[in-house]
Amino acid sequence: MAQFLADIAGMLEIAAIAAGLLLLHRARTVERAGLLRAAGFVLLLGGISVGLCTGYYWFKYQANGDFETVSLSSRSGARGP
Repeated sequence: MAQFLADIAGMLEIAAIAAGLLLLHRARTVERAGLLRAAGFVLLLGGISVGLCTGYYWFKYQANGDFETVSLSSRSGARGP
């Protein structure tokens, strides 16, 4: 279950990166596109940085063996909601 949550987060990050690239492409065709360009860079950099963070924790949880079970509780004894 936790692996699917990480995969969903990854898909949302890819969507944010794609939206940022689309805004940057659109900003090239508009004369006064300062806000479009800024929003594109925010989406692009935000998607990349959040993707790196998600990737780090995905590999960390995989190394701990948290993806081997279906439950959301971790091996450390912490319980979910």
